[in-house]
Amino acid sequence: MLILIIIVFVLSTILFKKAAGTLNIGKLNIISYVYYIFMLQSFIGASLIMLGWDEHYTLSYLLNREKSSSITAVVIWLIAIFLPLLILLFQKILRLDIKKEYSAYLSKRITVGKEDLFFGCFAIVSVICIFLLIGFLFNIGYIPLLKQFFSPSDFNFALERARINASYFIHPYISNILVLMLIPLLSYISFSYFVAMRTKRWAILSIVLFIASVIVKTYKFEKSPLVFYFVVFILIYIYFRGGIKFVYMAGMAFVLGGIIVVFYFLQGFTGTIFDIYNGPMGRTLFTEVGTLAYCFDLFPNVFGFLNGRSFTPTILKLLGKDSSEYLRSSQLTMAFYGSEKVYDGSAGVMNTLFAGEAYANWGGSGVVFSVIWVAFILALLMYVILRLKKTPSTVSLLAILTTKIGLMLEGGFCDFIYSFDIIFTLALVFSIYICFEKNGRIANLIDSQQRKLKGRIQKWSRF
Repeated sequence: MLILIIIVFVLSTILFKKAAGTLNIGKLNIISYVYYIFMLQSFIGASLIMLGWDEHYTLSYLLNREKSSSITAVVIWLIAIFLPLLILLFQKILRLDIKKEYSAYLSKRITVGKEDLFFGCFAIVSVICIFLLIGFLFNIGYIPLLKQFFSPSDFNFALERARINASYFIHPYISNILVLMLIPLLSYISFSYFVAMRTKRWAILSIVLFIASVIVKTYKFEKSPLVFYFVVFILIYIYFRGGIKFVYMAGMAFVLGGIIVVFYFLQGFTGTIFDIYNGPMGRTLFTEVGTLAYCFDLFPNVFGFLNGRSFTPTILKLLGKDSSEYLRSSQLTMAFYGSEKVYDGSAGVMNTLFAGEAYANWGGSGVVFSVIWVAFILALLMYVILRLKKTPSTVSLLAILTTKIGLMLEGGFCDFIYSFDIIFTLALVFSIYICFEKNGRIANLIDSQQRKLKGRIQKWSRF
């Protein structure tokens, strides 16, 4: 068994290196980032289980433990080989020489368009979003980040997280889009402009948006969103500098890991950080694998396949189905295996590798199609980004998509079909790119109208 695991690991690493152009951790891109996330959260855990390290608590709930665990490991091993292999195939179809083009991208200089005009528009939007964040916090009643440090001993984080999740300011869409989604995006873009321009005004705006974003990323007492938020800044710096040394990346990884550990202890964790089955190590290595095993254990043995019900209500309506049928497999697995938490109101969802949701909806054929589709999306995103001008917004886009795709990898296959978060991010960045960075036509038009207006005001002031 060990020899088989080593063979699969080596073959997968070779294929991923060709598909990503490089696996240098100091020159991460979307594909190489997926490799590391997949290995850390899926491949290692599945392999350890098959080698006898199978005492993680998630496995104890399986109805057919041996069969489901074995199927899970085999599926993960096959994905480890075929996902990069299919990415290479799509790159060949798209005529993308990833190694050459990504290396050229890293060495390109940053170009900035109508920065003065853009800063004014950007600052106005930022002020509006921060005002809405303040209203959102008033609705919650406190700042969740501070609550983690100054909470009473009997404070129930799980129940409070459920209450906050149902909170909003003015309207749910306003809270979700203009506060929870837009503020972090603005902070990334402002940081990119600061790195490019090195001006005081961009520095001040970046700091303000950074503080607001930290509050946003911890509003439900979660640990990983804050860490992934910091990772984006590291990636932005990598793309600006053309890469950073391994020792620096290792140091930053150590710091980010330390942040996760601190949050664990703040929320009542009493174990040791070196416990392979519990705490941060168990969560990283085994939880995603265990919940993937739930999908193979639950469908269709207990529940029939969902047949596309995990698509968002928007897609269900387009397909002519009742949006009330919407049901994510992660919700159903939590309801079945985590029924106690559902009963006391502290349950969330059980996310896992994208193949799990694909299987829960369409069985084996869903798993096959999901690997093909995800490979296509990864190849397409790299193809598009490497052909854009290297500007502050496009650098931000590559960094943002790198972490978002990594999260989607462990979030659900249907997000790769339709994700409002991804669409909103692309729409925002491309709007900035087209209006202010690509050729500046729209910005020039606005600028000329402003000059005309100023001229008229000056002319009228003479009278």
